[in-house]
Amino acid sequence: MKQLLELNVDQWPRAVFVANSVMAFGCYKAIFQASIQNPEEIALVSFGILNFVEALEPPITTLSNTGGVVGHEAAKLLFLP
Repeated sequence: MKQLLELNVDQWPRAVFVANSVMAFGCYKAIFQASIQNPEEIALVSFGILNFVEALEPPITTLSNTGGVVGHEAAKLLFLP
């Protein structure tokens, strides 16, 4: 994230998507330390939900990771008579 923030402002992505909330917290910290407005300048989206993420202001957008449930249901459909 720090390398990304070293780019010129006009080269920043509109949003950063990370794999889990722990990574999101690290990105959030880097954004905060660089005095960047979240989500106005760079939005942050993460898979998975950890309780501490809800306490941040502004909060990080999180997506529930239901891949295991979806895979299980798909397998049941494949093997049903």
